[in-house]
Parts: sequence; structure tokens; C-alpha cells
Amino acid sequence: MTGGAGFSRQAAQSFKDNHDLGRIRPQGKLELKARSGKNAEELQLKEAIIFRTQKRSEAILLNRKIWFFIALIILIGFGLILLFS
Repeated sequence: MTGGAGFSRQAAQSFKDNHDLGRIRPQGKLELKARSGKNAEELQLKEAIIFRTQKRSEAILLNRKIWFFIALIILIGFGLILLFS
């Protein structure tokens, strides 16, 4: 037995509450304008391009930082090996 008779009643009540919440909450609004493709506005396309280039440059910078710290750790490791040998 997983939890007795009260468990199934509690689960049924929880399901009912969650189901009722779905009816109470307002539905999301769909954007009528396309953000990409043939139907997109020029301003939205420019914003999307700027956003993508910013994300790309942030990713490149993070990648360079990671490789720099890896190289630094390797150099420190070799320095310690030479120092104590």
C-alpha cells in the first residue's frame, strides 16, 4: 500500500484544484506579428540581428576566458612540477 485511503482522495482533490486553476487563469496572447521570415517588420529583424550578434560575442568572450584559465592552470602546474623536481 502506498499511502492508504487518504492518499488517493488527496491526489484526486489536488488534480481537481489544478484543473480548475487552468480554467481561471487567462489565456496567453499570441503575437500577431511575425518576428522572423517574410512577414517580419524591419525594426524587429534589426533587433533580432543585434540580439544574436551580442549573444555570439558574449559566447566568444566566455570561450576565450575559459581557454585562458585552462592554459594558466596548465602553466602553473608545469611551474610547480619544475619547482619541486
